[in-house]
Amino acid sequence: MEVVVLKLTTGEEVITRKSPEMVQGGHIFHKPRVFQIIQDPQTGGVRAGLMPWLMSDPDAEVMIANIHRSEEHTSELQS
Repeated sequence: MEVVVLKLTTGEEVITRKSPEMVQGGHIFHKPRVFQIIQDPQTGGVRAGLMPWLMSDPDAEVMIANIHRSEEHTSELQS
């Protein structure tokens, strides 16, 4: 499994493991995480950490559709 960083259309940057095969026009991503700066309550300083992307299910497997617009397709839409 390959570790990848995704930049979503929402602006989020997700660090995750990607399954090599496509499923129903998308990829399966395992245990997606986001990079966050948090304040350490003990020291009052800040530190960086990886937090679950989905707090309701930190060990989730998520399918994200592979929607890609080529330049050719984009120019057709603008015409």
